Amino acid sequence: MTLTVVDWAIVFSYFAFSTVIGLLFTKRGGESLDEYFLSGRQVPWWLAGAVMESPAILESLYRRVRPGGPGWETAEVVPAAAD
Repeated sequence: MTLTVVDWAIVFSYFAFSTVIGLLFTKRGGESLDEYFLSGRQVPWWLAGAVMESPAILESLYRRVRPGGPGWETAEVVPAAAD
């Protein structure tokens, strides 16, 4: 697989954008460890819960409709098999 100039431009743009965002928020996140890790304890409970639960929800959906798995041909959601 060979990347074209457009592909490299997209990759570079992504890293440049991420760097700019990081530099803009460095001062705010650097005020204290509470500010960095806990957003200054300003995050509502429902948002924190949604962020913590979303990987589990996405993983369970992937197990039900995955490439080559049950339900893939018809995009039908089927119960996940116990692993």
